Amino acid sequence: MSRRPAFTTFASVDDPDGALFQVVDNQKIFDLQRPSDPADPHTLKHRFASVEAIERITGVHSRRILRPDKEPIDLARAAIHAWRTKMGNENPKIGALGVCHSMFELADAEELAQRIGREIDIGRDRIIALNTGCCGFVDLAMRGKKALEDLPSDEQVLLLNIETQSLQTDASDHATGALFADAATATSLRNGHGHTLLHAELKEVEIPSKARDGKPMFPVERRSATGYDGAVRPESQTILMNGEAVYRHGIELMEKALIDAIAYVSQQEAFADRTELVVPHQPSSTMVHALRDEYGKQGRGELLINLRNCANIISCTIPQILANLYGVMQHNKRDVLSEAIAKGLRKELRPSFGKDREALASAVDQRVQKMDVLAEEQNLLRAGLFRRPPFEPPAPGTIILFPAAGICPPKHETHMYSGFGVMEWNPVRG
Repeated sequence: MSRRPAFTTFASVDDPDGALFQVVDNQKIFDLQRPSDPADPHTLKHRFASVEAIERITGVHSRRILRPDKEPIDLARAAIHAWRTKMGNENPKIGALGVCHSMFELADAEELAQRIGREIDIGRDRIIALNTGCCGFVDLAMRGKKALEDLPSDEQVLLLNIETQSLQTDASDHATGALFADAATATSLRNGHGHTLLHAELKEVEIPSKARDGKPMFPVERRSATGYDGAVRPESQTILMNGEAVYRHGIELMEKALIDAIAYVSQQEAFADRTELVVPHQPSSTMVHALRDEYGKQGRGELLINLRNCANIISCTIPQILANLYGVMQHNKRDVLSEAIAKGLRKELRPSFGKDREALASAVDQRVQKMDVLAEEQNLLRAGLFRRPPFEPPAPGTIILFPAAGICPPKHETHMYSGFGVMEWNPVRG
């Protein structure tokens, strides 16, 4: 059997009956906001002006939050079940386990990983526990690949991303409450057939004091915090965010990770004529759209966005998209076609509305919502608005780049992580 590492199927916890998650919409986020308090340096100077402003600024319409009566182990069990279901009749032998659980203390990830290991009969010496944060999937891919080298050829490394940021964020905090959400995903690495892992790398990047205004990038405090259910958690360890510095350097590091991924692919002659697809970490609307604009200039392929009903789910963002790839691509197709149609309608209707931009926007939105947007694709292609049909399902052999950047938990005040991975898409199941 080939000794090349390959991902098997990707699975996510969908929870259609709401047994594990509660859905928190932007109305709830708006109601939970704290007023600005000059005595508290971590209250926002500017609240969200409206419910609509939350989605406009963050790109998030709703987010899923772990129910108060559930624990991370419940998500882990559900993720493993979802993965085994998608694997079908296969009964893979698991020789090692990797878990990314991005609570601030690594001990929390270690405790969860050991508990999962006991349930699926994996010894302590075969367990990898990480709290790498936004770059967690890249880190798991790297370490899973290394662990696979030490296993017999018929054994696999199970990789779980279990994220419950709601347990350590303040839902009333403007900078973090609207952005983050909870999720769980599962895949495995094996030798042989599957989505070949071609490369993965991760590095720490120091952010100079002057570049972050002398403040920590991600302050951590023990203080009372508001949960997404409105209940107050007294003396809770809470992660905050130096918003401006994180956004500024986050965009730079995401773009650098994407450029490095492109450079890696460009050096491989075998990939010269391959279709590319970018599945990036999704920190916020601002960052991911900046990344899409940068990538679009090169005309190499397409970049997927999946923020609206997922939010920033930390290390789960990339595997969550891969687990639901065809559906996410359909949503992205619908979005880009809708925007192309809306652009034409704005030009057509502007004379009728003069300077009343809000009325124009409302009229355009109403027209677009009534249209069968996907049915307009051929008309838009004939009009020359797209060079090729947008967001077509990836063919076997498509090269997928997955860049990421974010918090560096061991040095959370002064550093960020940046990294990327590259895989060859070869569906074998699911």
